[in-house]
Amino acid sequence: MLCVATLIVGPSYAQNTKSADKYVKLGVWRLVRGDYDNAIADFNKALASKPNFGLAYFYRGKARQAKGDLDGAIDDYECAFRTDVRIVKVAAGVAEVYRTRGMLRLEELNLDQAISDFDKAISFKPDQAENYFQRGTARLIDGDFNAAISDFDRCIQLHSKYAKAYLSRGVAHLHQGNKREARRDFYKCLELKHEADLMLQMYILELETKIKERRTRRSSQGDRIALGSANNRDLS
Repeated sequence: MLCVATLIVGPSYAQNTKSADKYVKLGVWRLVRGDYDNAIADFNKALASKPNFGLAYFYRGKARQAKGDLDGAIDDYECAFRTDVRIVKVAAGVAEVYRTRGMLRLEELNLDQAISDFDKAISFKPDQAENYFQRGTARLIDGDFNAAISDFDRCIQLHSKYAKAYLSRGVAHLHQGNKREARRDFYKCLELKHEADLMLQMYILELETKIKERRTRRSSQGDRIALGSANNRDLS
């Protein structure tokens, strides 16, 4: 979805602005009442009258977010920020949308895109432990253990009782051969989590499975690139 910022001049500008304001107010009224489809229709009308109306993009993003359309919501938020920089100052809640989409991408092992979303979430909420935990998890699965440890460190600084951050950092330490640090983190996780060892082992197994799957994908991509290069050399 493209956002279009159009310069409107002439006597119609005031009329267009008034019409856009009216539709945004009506859309917000419908939005807070849960009438998301009609709210979106109103924001569409506002943008038809005034294509560079940041608030219309922002509230349409809110409506799309409420409907579960995360991609559409993020498109609208980014248009809102580009057309009206003041909106960024009051949009800290947008971090949750980026983090949620990042977590979906993480499950699909689209790690570059997931990390990009977590970066955005952190830019809006740099004091939220969960954002660092999720980015750390993506980096851990990607094999970037130093960066993952750094994220888990920050997560723990913000939330000292985040048990899974200790567990995940322990896994990263283990991959680096730091057995003492890994053991310390695992014990701390057990102390905080009060769960059966089996549950923690299952979480570690899930992480290790994703790390291996990521390596396998990378290896397959590398083989395809190498094969393509060899074929190109043969043709030349």
